[in-house]
Amino acid sequence: MKFKAEKILAKGIGKWTVTIDGKEWTDYVKKAEQKAANELEIPGFRKGKVPADLIKKHLTEAKILNSAHRLVVNKAYEFAFNQKSDVQPFSSPVPTVKKLSKEEYILELDFDLKPEITINRYTGFDNIKKEKVGAKKEDIDRSIDQLRDRFAIHKPKDSGIEKGDTVIFDFEGFVNNEPFKGGKATDFTLEIGSGQFIPGFEDGMIGFKSGEERDLQVTFPADYHIEELKGQPAVFKLKIKEVKSKELPELNDDLAKDINLKGIDTLAKLREHVENNIKEQLQKQEYDRFIGLLFREIVKDSNILIPESIIKKEANQLKNEFKQKLTAQQMDIKTYKERSGLTEEDIYEELFKDAKNRLENGVIVDAVLNKEKFDINPTEIDEQYEKLGKQFGIDGKTLKEAKLISEEQVKEQLIHDKVFAFLYEKNGK
Repeated sequence: MKFKAEKILAKGIGKWTVTIDGKEWTDYVKKAEQKAANELEIPGFRKGKVPADLIKKHLTEAKILNSAHRLVVNKAYEFAFNQKSDVQPFSSPVPTVKKLSKEEYILELDFDLKPEITINRYTGFDNIKKEKVGAKKEDIDRSIDQLRDRFAIHKPKDSGIEKGDTVIFDFEGFVNNEPFKGGKATDFTLEIGSGQFIPGFEDGMIGFKSGEERDLQVTFPADYHIEELKGQPAVFKLKIKEVKSKELPELNDDLAKDINLKGIDTLAKLREHVENNIKEQLQKQEYDRFIGLLFREIVKDSNILIPESIIKKEANQLKNEFKQKLTAQQMDIKTYKERSGLTEEDIYEELFKDAKNRLENGVIVDAVLNKEKFDINPTEIDEQYEKLGKQFGIDGKTLKEAKLISEEQVKEQLIHDKVFAFLYEKNGK
C-alpha cells in the first residue's frame, strides 16, 4: 500500500490517499473472486459447488471489483491512520473510491483540518486610508424635500399629466398581442418621475388626461429581471382614472415647526439637524468600510484556517436569515433570483464568502480580547439601553426591566463596539 497526505488550505480540509496496485492488488482481486464464487447461490447447486462456466457467467468484473473493495477498504483505512502523518483529521474521515480497476485501487479519505489560528498583529496597518466625510448641500436639500413631501397637498387636476403628479390608473401589458404575467393592475397609484416603472413608461404618460384610455408603447430593458421579457417591445393599455398635482409646503420656519422635532423651530435649525443626521450616517458607513478592509488585511497577515464544514454551517445560517429578510419584504427566493438574475449557486457562493468573513472576524475579535482589557461600567450599560429603547419606542429603564434584551447581551455588544473603536484608533492614516 502507498500513502499520500495533503492539505487543501483554501477549503480547510485534509486528504489521505491510499493506493494499492501491482501484485498486492491482483491478490486481493483473486481472493475477492474466490470468495464471491464460494458464496454464489444458483438454484440446483450447493454453495461452493457451482460449475466454473456458470461462475464466469454470473460473476461480472464489476461484482468482483466491488467485492475486492469490501475486502480491503477497512485495511486501507487502518493503514492510513497508522502512518502518523502530520496531516491529522479534526473530523471523521469520509472515504471515497477514486479508482477501482483490475490494475489499481485508490481510496481517498477527506476530513476537516484542525483549526489553525495565528494572528500575527492587529495594529499598525497604516496602508488603509481614513476618508473624511461631510454632508453635501444637494444631499441636505434632497432630505428636506423628502420632509416637505410628507406635508404635501395633492389636488385633482383636469390638465395633462406632468412630472411630479400622482396618477391613479388601470393598465394591462401585451407582448406580441399576448398578455403576460404581472402585467396587469387596477387602481394603481404612481408618482410620475419616481422611476417605479421601466424606462419610457412614466415619461410616455406625460400629457395624458384624467378619463382618457390610451395605448403606451415601450421596450423592456435588455437586462430586465424576467428572462422572457428582456428587450421585448410591449404595448400597455391604460385607463387614466385620476390625476393629482402635488403642492409642497413653503420652505420656511413653519415647515420646521410642522415637522415637530424637539428643539427644531426654525428652518436654519432644521437644516443643521438634517446635516448632522447625514454626516452621522456617512461617518458610520465610512467607519464600517474601514473596519471591513482592516479585518481583511489582518486575515492576509495571519494564519486562519477554518474547516469548510464549519463555514458551510455558518453559510446555511446566513441563508436562513436571508430568506427571513426576503419574507419580510414579501418576496421568496425564486422571485429574488428572477429579479437579480442570480442563480442558486451565485447566492450560495456569496453567502459562503460572507460566512467565512464573519467567522474570521470573530477569530480576530477574540484575539484582541485575549490581549487587551476592555471595561464596561453601569453608566455605559444604561446609555446603551436608552439607545436600544428608542428602537422599541420605550425608555431604556423599561426595556432593561422587561428583560427583552439581557444585560449580558448589552455588555457583549458594548465590548465588541470597544474592540472596533480600538482597532479604528490603532490602524490607518
